[in-house]
Amino acid sequence: MPRIVLDARYLRGQHGGVATYTAALVEHLPALLPREHFVLLRHPAAPRRLSEAPNVEEWPLGGDPNHPWTLLGMGRWLARRLGQGDLYHAPYRMLPLDPPRLSVLTMHDAMQIVCPELVLPSPVLRLALSRYWRAAVVRSLRRAGRVIAVSEHSARDSIAVEPSCAPRTRVTLLGVAPGFRRLDEAEALRLSAAIVPPGRRFLLLLGGGYRNKNHEGGVRAFAAAVRPEDDVHLVVIQRERELAGGLAALAARRGLAARVHVRGGVASAALVALYNRALALVFPSLYEGFGLPVLEAMASGCPVVCSNLTSLPEVAGDAALSCDPRDEAALAAAVRRIVDDAELRGDLARRGLARAARFSWLDTARATVAVYRELAPWIGAPAGEGPVL
Repeated sequence: MPRIVLDARYLRGQHGGVATYTAALVEHLPALLPREHFVLLRHPAAPRRLSEAPNVEEWPLGGDPNHPWTLLGMGRWLARRLGQGDLYHAPYRMLPLDPPRLSVLTMHDAMQIVCPELVLPSPVLRLALSRYWRAAVVRSLRRAGRVIAVSEHSARDSIAVEPSCAPRTRVTLLGVAPGFRRLDEAEALRLSAAIVPPGRRFLLLLGGGYRNKNHEGGVRAFAAAVRPEDDVHLVVIQRERELAGGLAALAARRGLAARVHVRGGVASAALVALYNRALALVFPSLYEGFGLPVLEAMASGCPVVCSNLTSLPEVAGDAALSCDPRDEAALAAAVRRIVDDAELRGDLARRGLARAARFSWLDTARATVAVYRELAPWIGAPAGEGPVL
């Protein structure tokens, strides 16, 4: 019986969009296709089984999805285990040099190729790694039977990197988990008081520590926007790859050391609570493949100030206060408007809730099944749909 094989090695306690996306596929795909047999490649460091669905088995496999072994050695490992009819899905932009015959590749972004300076700020490191990334991604795009792009922007970047993938590229937008929702005030305080004391007005800045997140630009805009008499703070949550020292030093130089608070990642429940309490999420990213925090904030009733670059207009629509994040005066003006205008905050929160309701992980999984079925006609119709014609 043919199988659907999903590389789920990112699910070992890591944060970020790739892990969230992979977890959503693991949750929804087996239920959508209950008659199909799934294999999950599980990293040995994963704290527990990834799925309890009866049609799922798990194969242990170490290493990272973006490690050179994935490119150079994983093809042979898969060839010894997979049959001709098996479908293999790599959810992070890299296939082995010799991928299985039926292969699906997800492209979240092409940042290492189109703007490597935002990922690899060191010129020496950039020189050493940029050629590897270009060769790996270009070859993967050429060999994939189908390419799933998580946004129209990601699709355009993928096609610009390797034009031959255009007829094989499909866009499947990401979703937002039900856990991101409106909370009552008491619950939000209970879940986040250890991070932000009750009664404190604050803006939220969120993401990993890569330069594309533009956290330094966010801190500078906050410094330009706030006044000495304002009782407003900036809470920076940097999930992994922390650059807390640099941001703290920048805040100190601007005389805001007591009002800019930088910390590492927080639990999901606490993050939802922070979204509920914040005046707004400030998301001044220079490059995104999708931009999940914007959607998560909106689903939690948090107003959003965000960049108008790359994929973010697709995600935010008209439900955010958008500007060019490279224009720090414009970003500071947007922050000032949010701080001053409660009516604007309420309007953005309402529009954001309606916007976020249009995105679901179940829809992402259904669109993914449609892509699978283009390559593998043996895959049946998803549960709840009619038989295959």
